[in-house]
Amino acid sequence: MNLNIDLNECFAETDESQKRYIVMKGSAGSGKSVDTAYHYIMRLMNDNGRNLVCIRKTDITNRDSTFAELTGAIYRMFGDKADKYWQINMSPLKLTFKPNGNQIIFRGMNDEKQREKLKSITFHDEGQELQIDIKAFWKCHSLENVNLPRGTKSIPDSCFEDCYNLSALILPNEIQTIGKYSFKGCRNLSTIYIGKNVQEIHRNTFDYAENLASILVHSENPKYSTYYGILFEEISIFRVPEAFNCDGDYAKDMNEVLRCALYKGTSISEGAFRNTNVSYILIPNNIHAIGYEAFEGCQDLKNIQFQKDCKVSDIGMKTFANCIKLKGIVIPECIGIISTKAFENCSSLLAIYIYTSKSLENPT
Repeated sequence: MNLNIDLNECFAETDESQKRYIVMKGSAGSGKSVDTAYHYIMRLMNDNGRNLVCIRKTDITNRDSTFAELTGAIYRMFGDKADKYWQINMSPLKLTFKPNGNQIIFRGMNDEKQREKLKSITFHDEGQELQIDIKAFWKCHSLENVNLPRGTKSIPDSCFEDCYNLSALILPNEIQTIGKYSFKGCRNLSTIYIGKNVQEIHRNTFDYAENLASILVHSENPKYSTYYGILFEEISIFRVPEAFNCDGDYAKDMNEVLRCALYKGTSISEGAFRNTNVSYILIPNNIHAIGYEAFEGCQDLKNIQFQKDCKVSDIGMKTFANCIKLKGIVIPECIGIISTKAFENCSSLLAIYIYTSKSLENPT
């Protein structure tokens, strides 16, 4: 088989790269598109069992861009023998290398608004690793169900952000990381199940998931656990779901589950109570640290108390920011530093009582 291939040598290093992401730069006419087309055609010819998917935002734009470029490359390479080796389909768009059956398929939404109508996604679960890119399902407002295959290892940043109708999700046990804002704004999500191999969850993963009431964790996960829906990272309270009812039956009373959870941990992580309905909180003396923004946005929070012999040494940045109903707080002697913006936008705050004169780092 004699092929006519005229490659730009400046892209040789790029063509040999095994990295996941490849960015090619060059002016119009530099040969970026031509080189890419040649390179992938050669790979499909030589590597059995591989297919190539070309994805654009809308499907109709593939015809005059990716499809046109790849078919043009095939005819330049094979000349009048192109039809002998390649099957070229116009509807649906598809290119098939006949000797090994490898295909190039083209996908995209029917129109700009179709992504907002997408309700369900199912992957054929053959145990193969699925790599999902950041913002893969971002703002798919109608998406209700996703069945991720077992080979999925990561939920990247903003993957399901603002998928308003996503109601429940069981993550495969192979998932290892859950990125920043992965489920931010999933306001219909009520329960999520964390598998046994998850090693990292970003602290902003569940922000503004206002109906999330329970975060469940596989019993064999060595790092994360759950206590009646409250997520723990080792012995730290990592995240109280926004729809979890923090209050008890009476004023200045906590939900008994929350009370027990506080006694089980030794610290409260960054953003742990963000946007919850907690109105009263008693910090027990087994808690040694409270993370930044731990109670940020708790708009019902009116009363904060620290148990006798409190171990907390500082109040971090934005710990109680935007607690608009908070009127006063007594700072125990153990706390030596109140950090920047600790009480930012606490519009009802009238007084902060401090037992001793210790350093203040620009409190607001």
